[in-house]
Amino acid sequence: MHESVRTAVLENSEAVGGWTPAERTESARRALDWLDARYSAERDTRQREEYFSLGCAVADRYDVDARWLLRAAVRLPSMAGARRSVPSSSGSEHNWVAGLRAMLDCWQDDSSGRPRHERLAEVADQEWVAPEVRLSATRFRGYALRSAGRYDETVELFQRLVAGREPTNHALHLYQLGISLIRTGRFREGLAAASELESFIPSDSRPVRLRGMVADWHGRFTEASATARSRAEHLAATGQSRVSAENIHAEYRARILAGEDLLEECRSLRVESEEAGVEWQTRAVSSLCALAAAGDPAEFQTELARLREAYVHEAARDGRNDNVRTNLYVPMALHAAVVGDVAQLEASRADCAAHVLWHEVVGFWLSGLRGAALTTSGIDWLDDEAVVRQRWWGVVERRVERRGGQRVGAR
Repeated sequence: MHESVRTAVLENSEAVGGWTPAERTESARRALDWLDARYSAERDTRQREEYFSLGCAVADRYDVDARWLLRAAVRLPSMAGARRSVPSSSGSEHNWVAGLRAMLDCWQDDSSGRPRHERLAEVADQEWVAPEVRLSATRFRGYALRSAGRYDETVELFQRLVAGREPTNHALHLYQLGISLIRTGRFREGLAAASELESFIPSDSRPVRLRGMVADWHGRFTEASATARSRAEHLAATGQSRVSAENIHAEYRARILAGEDLLEECRSLRVESEEAGVEWQTRAVSSLCALAAAGDPAEFQTELARLREAYVHEAARDGRNDNVRTNLYVPMALHAAVVGDVAQLEASRADCAAHVLWHEVVGFWLSGLRGAALTTSGIDWLDDEAVVRQRWWGVVERRVERRGGQRVGAR
């Protein structure tokens, strides 16, 4: 009833000396500018969600473009949470907010079971969707392809975006291309992307992080954790909570692999993510807990049960998903290497087969147990491969020493 009366008054406001449609639109723009400023200054996540939701409601109701809402959406803790914050439509069918809503719908369950990268591609192809939203949908399609383990397609997508040299997002596209190249073991090309990014924006923190990712895969975990921590701090300071969390997880993983005992800290992180209701973070931190517990039979079984529970829906939806493979199977592989379970280690290596780098790392662990190097996948390591293999075998040796020094196999 309230909305009906409000609509009737607005429709007749000009006749009784009220605001014209143009005046209402201008007022809506001023309100959105105020909300943008409040959102940018705020660091409390729940308050930011309130500003974002209200901004969507205003822009939708008055059919106003508000590009800051796209920036705000991707800086919230999760895209699924951003979608929940977008109110039901009250404006025209194909206005600016409708395009943002269509993109965020890709983080809701789809009854047809279509993968997210396909749904995002459909949004990016819709001419009525605003160009900046279509570009964002394309970029997130690249992230989804990478998570699905379709690495070559991911590299090609970001190469196209980099070639387009879209000025606002060129640095971001270079960074994502670098990540994708490194993820496939193309380290030199990844470092070339870092150098190009550095020449484009000399003070940017992302080239350092790309070099840290290369260090991580080469077993230089202290360097890797430092770059991840620095990047996380920068992102947190600029209100980018989702990507900051990803870098925090990378820091913890590197520190765990370096030999730090972080199980209780990781459990505290999981409680925080559960209380915040951010499911993807709960899954990622559960993987860190299992990785931290690897080698302790009792603790590991407890954490593995929690991890499997966290991934039951994703594994059922697509067991080939890169996140399922690495977050679920890698902790199992490390535990098997520490306790000397060759059969489980072989199974975990097979589960990681599509991820060329983790397949190689688990192969290093298997080589250590067998006492003979396996056939390599031909990765062009920047350091001598024997040195890289020794660093990764050192991850296992440190766990064995923590259990009392009992050796689990020859190198």
